[in-house]
Amino acid sequence: MNSMLNYSALLLLLLGNAPAVLAQDYRVYTTVASIDKEAGKEDIVSHSLTLFHAGKVYDYMEDVGEVVILEPERHRFIILGGNYTATEVPFAEVHRFLDVAQDKAQEYLAEVQKSGDAEQIRRSQALAFQMSPKLKVSFTEADKILSLQGDLLSYRVDTANSPSAEFLGQYLEYANWAARLNYVLHPHAAYPTARLQLDDELRQRGLIPVVVELSANLDSPVQLKARHDYRVIQSIDRQLIHRWEQQLDSEETKWLTFHEYQQKLLTSQSK
Repeated sequence: MNSMLNYSALLLLLLGNAPAVLAQDYRVYTTVASIDKEAGKEDIVSHSLTLFHAGKVYDYMEDVGEVVILEPERHRFIILGGNYTATEVPFAEVHRFLDVAQDKAQEYLAEVQKSGDAEQIRRSQALAFQMSPKLKVSFTEADKILSLQGDLLSYRVDTANSPSAEFLGQYLEYANWAARLNYVLHPHAAYPTARLQLDDELRQRGLIPVVVELSANLDSPVQLKARHDYRVIQSIDRQLIHRWEQQLDSEETKWLTFHEYQQKLLTSQSK
């Protein structure tokens, strides 16, 4: 799976000169909060800036000091660290990792069912749900709220019309690949199938997400809320992109294999 959508800006995008809209690049600022409904509070857990420019997507988390660059035309990601390290992740490698994970999950689930152990079967339900989530979809046209309800995971999404079909395609392609890559980099994350279903529902309706509420009870109960603020790209964003592209071309940048990068990531996470 950013602050509230700037509705006046969006209306200008929707009602203004259409060719000008289609020519625009966009920035999406995302704020993610952990929700405690009983206490009535939200704790911010992350911020990110996502820039859509010249057919690429730059996803930057300042706290981490890392930018993930999606290059659809070259069928790959580039991950650029703040310490002048970089790695390439081909889409084929992402698909291979997900296929292996799914095969192993299916083998494990088959073994659990064969064992007849009631407790193991109960514990395996979360994994089975992730692999093949059954989600009931509902949409209220009046307030543009999209809901996907499941036994162990649910989404409630405040949506808005996309400023253009072009941006909708770019945004949802990015969201799909980001969900896949997140699982590859963080195997304890949820398998991306449910998020891909959500994105497909948005695509069918020509909508972008404004506020996404996720309630899940897979390994442990989790409630998260993401707010997305969509705006036209700014000059400071172009400066960031120029800096990152220069860093990629720099002789000081050390390129790692994806396996080396994964090992480095696992080491840093264990500290």
